[in-house]
Amino acid sequence: MTKEIDAFLNTNVPYFPRPNAEITFGTFCSGHSMTVTRKMGVRADLELMEDTDEVWIMCFRKPKVGQGRLLGRFVSRNIFVGTRIATREEIANDTYPVVAAGVIDTWDEITGGIRPVRSNNFDDYLGSQFRDLDNEDD
Repeated sequence: MTKEIDAFLNTNVPYFPRPNAEITFGTFCSGHSMTVTRKMGVRADLELMEDTDEVWIMCFRKPKVGQGRLLGRFVSRNIFVGTRIATREEIANDTYPVVAAGVIDTWDEITGGIRPVRSNNFDDYLGSQFRDLDNEDD
């Protein structure tokens, strides 16, 4: 865990949904199904950012005020390394690319050069435990 994430989770960040974050972390860590998308604006647990080099967002969506976002990358199937965290309000839609660039720029320093997973198949990130919101019937 980076110092930034530790400080965020262990201080009184106004409105941050710690119980919901713990539920989302627990769901992921226990291998239960997560919703995933490659499209911004789709309400999923995990979003692969468009036009970036493998930067994912883990979304903590409840309560509506103070929603959290953990940005990072997968290093292998079911292993996500979060390197940036903030409330949704702190990284509004127009600043996501800036925060994503920070994930990429500091990746080698934080991970010692571990290469992120690069794939077109969600199975390579999450095994079979996901619901692909991009391919559901309307």
